[in-house]
Amino acid sequence: MFDLDQGNETKAIPVEVRDFSFTVVREDPFGFYKVKYKGDYELSPELKGRFTEMEKAVIAINTFVEGVERWEAEQVEAAEEIDNLQDAIEEKEKELAEANAEVEAMKPKD
Repeated sequence: MFDLDQGNETKAIPVEVRDFSFTVVREDPFGFYKVKYKGDYELSPELKGRFTEMEKAVIAINTFVEGVERWEAEQVEAAEEIDNLQDAIEEKEKELAEANAEVEAMKPKD
């Protein structure tokens, strides 16, 4: 979804993006940029014809970027969960070592 500011109202625009890629190319020394894009994207049927090709490309790019940001956030959460699991494993290994030491201490000495 991409939020399109429509005055005081923000409307979510459904966009499906498939195999989409883009590059930003500097056009001139004054800081103007051009977005070159290729790929397969589609706006919801009720929105077709309401946007220029460039607007459609911007919507698709923003949708793509939002997807990447969500994926990155999921990776951070997964890494944190892995760290927590590793900490729990280390704690259990420590408890096991202590229990084994107690068992060894209880064994009769020769």
